[in-house]
Amino acid sequence: MSLDSGSYWSRFERTVLRADRSRRQLLKGGLVAGVGAVGAATVGCGSSSSKSTPTPSASNSGTATGGATASANAGAGTPKAGGDLTLAYSLSPSSLDPQLGNSGGDGYYWKAMFDTLVGLNSQYLPTANLSLATSWENPDPTTFIFHLRDGVTLHDGTKFDSSLVQWNIQRVQNPQLRSTAAASFASVQSVDTPDPLTATFKLKQPNSALLGLLGDRGGAIISRTAAEKYGDQFGSHPVGSGPFVFQEWVPNSDVKMTKNPNYWRKDASGNALPYLNSVTVKIIPDPTSSLASLQAGQLQLSAVAAKDVSGVQGNSSLNLAKMEGASIASLFCFNTDKPAVKDARVRQAISCAVNPDAVNKSVYFGLNSVAQAGMWPINTWVYQPIPDRPKYDVQKAKQLLSAAGVNGNLSVEMVTWTDDPSQVQQATLYQAQLKQVGIDAKISQFNVGTATANFFVNGMGDFYSTGWSRYPEPAWDAQNNYAATGYYNPMKKWIDPKLQDLLNQGLATADEQQRKSVYAKVDEIVVAQQAFYVPFLYGTSFAASTKKLQGTDTLFAGDGKWLYAQLWFS
Repeated sequence: MSLDSGSYWSRFERTVLRADRSRRQLLKGGLVAGVGAVGAATVGCGSSSSKSTPTPSASNSGTATGGATASANAGAGTPKAGGDLTLAYSLSPSSLDPQLGNSGGDGYYWKAMFDTLVGLNSQYLPTANLSLATSWENPDPTTFIFHLRDGVTLHDGTKFDSSLVQWNIQRVQNPQLRSTAAASFASVQSVDTPDPLTATFKLKQPNSALLGLLGDRGGAIISRTAAEKYGDQFGSHPVGSGPFVFQEWVPNSDVKMTKNPNYWRKDASGNALPYLNSVTVKIIPDPTSSLASLQAGQLQLSAVAAKDVSGVQGNSSLNLAKMEGASIASLFCFNTDKPAVKDARVRQAISCAVNPDAVNKSVYFGLNSVAQAGMWPINTWVYQPIPDRPKYDVQKAKQLLSAAGVNGNLSVEMVTWTDDPSQVQQATLYQAQLKQVGIDAKISQFNVGTATANFFVNGMGDFYSTGWSRYPEPAWDAQNNYAATGYYNPMKKWIDPKLQDLLNQGLATADEQQRKSVYAKVDEIVVAQQAFYVPFLYGTSFAASTKKLQGTDTLFAGDGKWLYAQLWFS
């Protein structure tokens, strides 16, 4: 997609610094020199066409991205405090500990209860008024100094200060914890605490993505007191500083949260956030069932399955919001340590044998986009098509299998997850398509957290048929999926030195166009040559709400997850 000329920092200065330049000093030393910081799935983690890729307009409010639209009256009028929101989401959390969960869907929960050291707006740009750090500076390429927000307390009364930031980063880095964000912070040598409101990050090498990575899982600030009290049960007793306070998690039923009366954030008019008294997330795997509950008045907000979109559009009692490129709806991730798929030509053949356009029409009613690129979907700044990536071509699939010495049927195991019916539906269609080229794919099904752990940690399966979250900061996927130490890299034996060198380059440069060029080369290796991660469909997300629920123009975050702090009832 085409963006304004110049580096990330030029764009950041135009959209963020101009609004609040007097309070922050961001462009120092290495930043101007081009070496410094750059701002930062949903896992269950032939010919093609793609929808257009409009350039999103910048925002400092944290509202939906350029690929998102909402009903015309969403957010109309003066927000009112009060009310209890009950909504439906399809996936159970793998954990409510943001640093440990392995499902991208966890963001629908933890983002309501935790703040991050660096907050990201709708374009995934670091934004001080959304951050636990009021400002930051980069005096040299391997130093970041964060000035912390004073007076913030966590839900259990824990004071937010530099020692807590230090402890959180050390926790993420602890190899025994096996945090899903650990690879993102491999470049952090230490976090020093010269005073309670200053945290200085010393890096082993420049990391242009650090600010953005601190806006996701690894930058979420949790209570040390609660973590030490609950130990490995902290994921069921989460304590952060976010807009809502955890109350109860009934597995496979719901997660309940109440308003944080001491929350530090305010809206543009100076009113305290959040507006709502409580949020209850009902876990309803079937979106058609959740929509029925919405229509019956039992819910006020629900995700909408593709097959139900037209019905919602024709319902005058409901509003509809959508976001294009909100996720990767379908992809294969291969474990190249497995003998059956060790040969890249076999992985390419499997990727060419499936027809994502047919799956899009059958499962998603044609509302998603056939992937033309890699793991960074449309409406992200790093998106760019890969001309020679695997595309649906049965004859080519057969030729690749023959060249790889596969004669007769090839038996493989496909892991997938059951929490969302569409995942099982598409896996079943892919299974039938693979049979046409002599590939017998056994499907192993689990809930999303178990499936993800089985594939990436326990070595189950030859490949994973799944969905993935939208990560506009390319280093998140690059480091966590492709680096040798990444949680979402299932392979223990395959290391490509050229790929690792590119990953290092992607972190070392702050120039947006240079980074885009680097990640294009990453895609060429990962998707086209090695067929390690191969996305098939970029997802369009839909959400229906009652007319009384306002503020839904702020519902979609830059990563496609939902935010609740600015929702209110008229």
